[in-house]
Amino acid sequence: MPGYYYFTASLPMLKKDAELPFSSKEFISLCSSQITEKDLKILNEALFDGSGNGNQHAVIKLWNDFIIALHLDLAASRAEKIGIISDEYSVSFRKIPGTVDIVKQLMQASNPLEAENLLFSVKWNYIEEICTNHFFDLVMLITYYLKIQLLERHSAHNKEQGL
Repeated sequence: MPGYYYFTASLPMLKKDAELPFSSKEFISLCSSQITEKDLKILNEALFDGSGNGNQHAVIKLWNDFIIALHLDLAASRAEKIGIISDEYSVSFRKIPGTVDIVKQLMQASNPLEAENLLFSVKWNYIEEICTNHFFDLVMLITYYLKIQLLERHSAHNKEQGL
């Protein structure tokens, strides 16, 4: 696996409270001239909503499993709140430690924006955890791409329009 020392070192640091330096499409375009075709194909499977092909890379699978577990636990909690009890939401092999506690916090949020901001922070922190000790490799690029997508989604919120 090649190291992308110069390329990754040239990328601006992403912060969850800062503006995006470029879009996810621009990032992929930058990567297309800097990384191998194989790695670019894998990178394109890293989707922040968890719908990417987790068979392409272990980090993408970790991310997808986390997002799916979080969404299933959230769905189960919402269903329970309105009186629906279903085994459909309790897929035990997808349980990730901590997601139930996260969902409890989300359900206690005083408004949807507070819940969305908490969810954003939880996802950001999980990405940070995944990329620990990865500075110049594909894992760093995958997590960087996930962060860009997450920031794009977060910056699309518009309080005045209710989005």
